[in-house]
Amino acid sequence: MQKTRKAFTLVELLIAMLIMAASWYMAMTYSPKGQTAKREAERLATLLEKTMAEAERNHRGFNLIYKTAEKNKFFISYGNSENGNEEELITATKDCTYELLNETTNNAMAKCAYSAEYGTMTPGATIEITGADGSTYCTKISGQGKVRTTQNRDD
Repeated sequence: MQKTRKAFTLVELLIAMLIMAASWYMAMTYSPKGQTAKREAERLATLLEKTMAEAERNHRGFNLIYKTAEKNKFFISYGNSENGNEEELITATKDCTYELLNETTNNAMAKCAYSAEYGTMTPGATIEITGADGSTYCTKISGQGKVRTTQNRDD
Protein backbone atom coordinates (compact mmCIF):
# COMPACT_ATOMS: atom_id res chain seq x y z
CA MET A 1 0.00 0.00 0.00
CA GLN A 2 1.36 3.43 -1.00
CA LYS A 3 1.52 6.24 1.56
CA THR A 4 -0.12 9.54 0.46
CA ARG A 5 1.32 12.93 1.44
CA LYS A 6 -0.91 15.68 2.71
CA ALA A 7 1.70 18.48 2.72
CA PHE A 8 4.91 19.70 1.11
CA THR A 9 8.26 18.93 2.64
CA LEU A 10 10.43 21.68 4.08
CA VAL A 11 12.93 21.30 1.22
CA GLU A 12 10.20 21.73 -1.39
CA LEU A 13 8.94 24.90 0.33
CA LEU A 14 12.46 26.35 0.57
CA ILE A 15 13.11 25.67 -3.12
CA ALA A 16 9.84 27.37 -4.09
CA MET A 17 10.68 30.40 -1.91
CA LEU A 18 14.17 30.60 -3.43
CA ILE A 19 12.72 30.60 -6.95
CA MET A 20 10.22 33.31 -6.02
CA ALA A 21 12.93 35.47 -4.39
CA ALA A 22 15.19 35.15 -7.43
CA SER A 23 12.32 36.11 -9.75
CA TRP A 24 11.44 39.12 -7.61
CA TYR A 25 15.08 40.27 -7.54
CA MET A 26 15.40 40.02 -11.34
CA ALA A 27 12.14 41.90 -11.87
CA MET A 28 13.13 44.72 -9.48
CA THR A 29 16.64 45.24 -10.86
CA TYR A 30 15.79 44.91 -14.56
CA SER A 31 16.50 48.17 -16.37
CA PRO A 32 15.89 48.18 -20.11
CA LYS A 33 17.92 50.56 -22.27
CA GLY A 34 16.85 54.13 -21.72
CA GLN A 35 15.24 53.63 -18.33
CA THR A 36 18.32 54.57 -16.29
CA ALA A 37 18.56 58.06 -17.77
CA LYS A 38 14.78 58.51 -17.69
CA ARG A 39 14.54 57.64 -13.99
CA GLU A 40 17.43 60.00 -13.20
CA ALA A 41 15.81 62.81 -15.24
CA GLU A 42 12.56 62.35 -13.33
CA ARG A 43 14.43 62.29 -10.01
CA LEU A 44 16.26 65.51 -10.92
CA ALA A 45 13.02 67.19 -12.03
CA THR A 46 11.39 66.31 -8.70
CA LEU A 47 14.39 67.67 -6.74
CA LEU A 48 14.33 70.92 -8.73
CA GLU A 49 10.58 71.35 -8.27
CA LYS A 50 10.94 70.84 -4.51
CA THR A 51 13.85 73.32 -4.40
CA MET A 52 11.79 75.93 -6.28
CA ALA A 53 8.79 75.41 -3.99
CA GLU A 54 10.99 75.80 -0.92
CA ALA A 55 12.60 78.92 -2.39
CA GLU A 56 9.17 80.47 -2.92
CA ARG A 57 8.05 79.55 0.62
CA ASN A 58 11.19 81.14 2.09
CA HIS A 59 11.13 84.14 -0.27
CA ARG A 60 14.69 83.68 -1.43
CA GLY A 61 16.11 82.91 -4.83
CA PHE A 62 18.96 80.60 -5.66
CA ASN A 63 21.58 79.96 -8.32
CA LEU A 64 21.87 76.63 -10.08
CA ILE A 65 25.60 76.18 -10.72
CA TYR A 66 27.12 73.58 -13.04
CA LYS A 67 30.86 73.04 -13.20
CA THR A 68 31.86 71.36 -16.45
CA ALA A 69 34.68 69.42 -14.77
CA GLU A 70 32.17 67.69 -12.48
CA LYS A 71 29.67 65.98 -14.77
CA ASN A 72 27.70 64.32 -12.02
CA LYS A 73 26.72 67.28 -9.82
CA PHE A 74 24.95 70.59 -9.57
CA PHE A 75 25.28 73.13 -6.80
CA ILE A 76 22.37 75.16 -5.52
CA SER A 77 23.62 78.34 -3.91
CA TYR A 78 21.38 80.54 -1.79
CA GLY A 79 23.07 83.92 -1.80
CA ASN A 80 20.57 85.88 0.28
CA SER A 81 20.93 84.05 3.58
CA GLU A 82 21.87 85.67 6.87
CA ASN A 83 24.79 83.26 7.29
CA GLY A 84 26.41 83.99 3.93
CA ASN A 85 26.07 81.62 1.01
CA GLU A 86 24.45 78.29 1.71
CA GLU A 87 25.05 75.53 -0.80
CA GLU A 88 23.25 72.30 -1.50
CA LEU A 89 24.62 69.59 -3.74
CA ILE A 90 22.57 67.58 -6.24
CA THR A 91 24.52 64.48 -7.21
CA ALA A 92 23.70 62.07 -10.03
CA THR A 93 23.26 58.41 -9.28
CA LYS A 94 26.36 56.31 -9.91
CA ASP A 95 25.24 55.23 -13.39
CA CYS A 96 24.52 58.72 -14.80
CA THR A 97 26.21 61.99 -15.73
CA TYR A 98 24.76 65.49 -16.15
CA GLU A 99 25.48 68.09 -18.78
CA LEU A 100 23.98 71.57 -18.78
CA LEU A 101 23.05 72.65 -22.30
CA ASN A 102 22.48 76.38 -22.52
CA GLU A 103 24.09 79.43 -24.03
CA THR A 104 25.83 80.53 -20.84
CA THR A 105 28.00 77.42 -20.53
CA ASN A 106 31.64 78.39 -20.87
CA ASN A 107 34.72 76.27 -20.32
CA ALA A 108 34.55 76.22 -16.53
CA MET A 109 31.06 76.90 -15.20
CA ALA A 110 27.47 77.82 -15.99
CA LYS A 111 24.93 79.49 -13.77
CA CYS A 112 21.16 79.95 -13.88
CA ALA A 113 19.38 82.21 -11.40
CA TYR A 114 15.94 81.46 -9.93
CA SER A 115 13.86 84.40 -8.71
CA ALA A 116 11.46 83.36 -5.96
CA GLU A 117 9.63 86.68 -6.28
CA TYR A 118 8.69 86.14 -9.92
CA GLY A 119 9.02 82.34 -10.14
CA THR A 120 11.38 82.55 -13.12
CA MET A 121 14.68 80.93 -14.10
CA THR A 122 17.14 83.08 -16.04
CA PRO A 123 18.23 81.72 -18.42
CA GLY A 124 16.16 78.58 -18.86
CA ALA A 125 18.17 75.39 -18.96
CA THR A 126 18.25 71.92 -20.45
CA ILE A 127 20.10 69.30 -18.45
CA GLU A 128 21.03 66.22 -20.46
CA ILE A 129 21.37 63.04 -18.43
CA THR A 130 23.40 60.18 -19.90
CA GLY A 131 23.05 56.71 -18.43
CA ALA A 132 25.77 54.08 -18.25
CA ASP A 133 23.92 52.21 -21.00
CA GLY A 134 24.38 55.20 -23.36
CA SER A 135 20.78 56.34 -23.16
CA THR A 136 20.00 60.06 -22.82
CA TYR A 137 17.07 61.93 -21.36
CA CYS A 138 16.61 65.63 -20.57
CA THR A 139 15.27 67.67 -17.68
CA LYS A 140 14.20 71.11 -18.87
CA ILE A 141 13.59 74.25 -16.84
CA SER A 142 11.75 76.95 -18.75
CA GLY A 143 12.25 80.66 -18.18
CA GLN A 144 8.86 80.63 -16.42
CA GLY A 145 10.18 78.14 -13.87
CA LYS A 146 8.36 75.07 -15.22
CA VAL A 147 10.23 71.76 -14.98
CA ARG A 148 9.62 68.82 -17.34
CA THR A 149 11.42 65.79 -18.73
CA THR A 150 11.80 64.89 -22.40
CA GLN A 151 13.49 62.18 -24.38
CA ASN A 152 15.14 64.61 -26.82
CA ARG A 153 16.90 67.89 -26.13
CA ASP A 154 14.87 69.59 -28.91
CA ASP A 155 11.39 68.70 -27.54
